[in-house]
Amino acid sequence: MNYLTNMSFKHSFKFSSFGPSALIQAASQNHTYRDFVVKLTKTRRSALSETDKFGWTPLHYTAHFGTVDIFKVFLDHIDSSTARKRDKQGMTVIHIAAREGEVTILKELAYNFPEIWDLQDNKGQTAFHLAVERGKLDCVKFILATKLSHYGLINQKDNEGNTALHLATIHGKNQQIFELLIKDCRVDKSARNMEGFTVIDIILLKEYGYFEKVWN
Repeated sequence: MNYLTNMSFKHSFKFSSFGPSALIQAASQNHTYRDFVVKLTKTRRSALSETDKFGWTPLHYTAHFGTVDIFKVFLDHIDSSTARKRDKQGMTVIHIAAREGEVTILKELAYNFPEIWDLQDNKGQTAFHLAVERGKLDCVKFILATKLSHYGLINQKDNEGNTALHLATIHGKNQQIFELLIKDCRVDKSARNMEGFTVIDIILLKEYGYFEKVWN
């Protein structure tokens, strides 16, 4: 199972399926195990930085499942080193939160750990890339609005040379996101990716049905 892209994963999680700690198993339950988690974090604080076979910490799971209450419990017991933990795809908790559209968790991370805001994963993608690529409008709005998002982050290129605007154009999952980026004066509309395409090039190629052929 591809745990990052299989959308049924959120709904097929088995309580006993994952280790290494009980905190990881409880992270998918927002209220059911809150009291248990509170007690356990006090006695096993180190478990919050432990990872499973995917490289995920309990924090990664709270962002994936959107268990805000549990996330806030964890937040009181972690430091920057835990927030910076990367999984096998180079993703930190901020990448997972943006990818899943968990804007409340994203805001908490921005406030508490601004130093992880512009980290890139193994594909060279930031949280901004992922929020745009997945069409998570609320996360995109927050990222554009926060002072942490400097010009460099907004126009950061991934390993294929794509900016967030490139991804909004290529994937087209949310027209409102595309319009937000186009109207934002900080967004570089003339940036070229590794294929040499600007956003205008991609729009024209898609319009005439050539984009998929060229891209593949």
